[in-house]
Amino acid sequence: MILASILLALNVFLGGSGEGSQPEWTSLSSGENGTSLLYDCLKEMGFKVFPGYSKISMSSGIHDVHIVIHPSSVTGEELQSMLDWVGRGGRMIYMDDEAGIASIEALILEEFFPSRRSYGNLIVAECGLGQIALGRAELVSNINLMNNSSAGQSIASILNSWEKTGIYFSEYYHRIYDSGNAWRTLPSSLKALVYQLALLAALIVWHLGKRFGKPVPLYEEIERDENEFLKALANLYRKAGMGSIIFESFHSVFIANCARAFHVDEAYARENLALLWVQNNLENTDALQRILSVSPEKFNGSAFFARRRLASALADISKCESALAGASRSLYA
Repeated sequence: MILASILLALNVFLGGSGEGSQPEWTSLSSGENGTSLLYDCLKEMGFKVFPGYSKISMSSGIHDVHIVIHPSSVTGEELQSMLDWVGRGGRMIYMDDEAGIASIEALILEEFFPSRRSYGNLIVAECGLGQIALGRAELVSNINLMNNSSAGQSIASILNSWEKTGIYFSEYYHRIYDSGNAWRTLPSSLKALVYQLALLAALIVWHLGKRFGKPVPLYEEIERDENEFLKALANLYRKAGMGSIIFESFHSVFIANCARAFHVDEAYARENLALLWVQNNLENTDALQRILSVSPEKFNGSAFFARRRLASALADISKCESALAGASRSLYA
């Protein structure tokens, strides 16, 4: 009874201290203009993501990636400090409104002569020994990612191409210097007490468990592929019976990849994809024809056949993506 009372008191203290709304454009906010959905999806995909509460400087880890989204307060000195760190070899994703992007671009052009390449709606610039990706913050807000996941897919692709130790959502530039969780402010002696109580509880469970047989651990295999970010959102739409949105998200990314591979704009690729496919002698033409002739409305609803049709269509897109990737060398030659 005493042990239960202590644990209950600690739970109330630790949980109650984190109450209250969080600022917009932070990974801590689940509101329309928060970025918790991007944070959670990247974490679900296996990336090592954390909130960041320190400013970016020359002492920051060179193998870390920092993500700065629509900073509420950032000085010219702080922007310069970010670019100095990037120039030394750091990697950063910086997303803001048009004025904010223009400010950091002016500093980049003044200090570097960057080469650029495009990842969907983001631009990646080479700055000294490092790289910085620029894009509009509104693309990764929770409300926009629910409707269009292409920006999240682009960020996942960029992160996959970078060497990294950890990925930090820099909340420092929203003037959040701590997560608000009371655990960070607890004295070491109290933290030690909590660990001891947790260990004692585990020993009690283990001792009682021996009476009912040995527990058997279950492990789930983690399957990763190039569409992980879309799959992280797909379950939400599937439960709502909105299969057409899932198909359109995968289809839009596929069309964008085809446009880049064939060196045409997306509108032309969408209208003439069958012709481009044949001209470049790509495989899986049957799968492509099924993709082009399908009606997305057939995927809506929670019936078994709607889900089965959707799974078949996504498998066709995956086959065509593989054919496109396999022929990429000759397409870009």
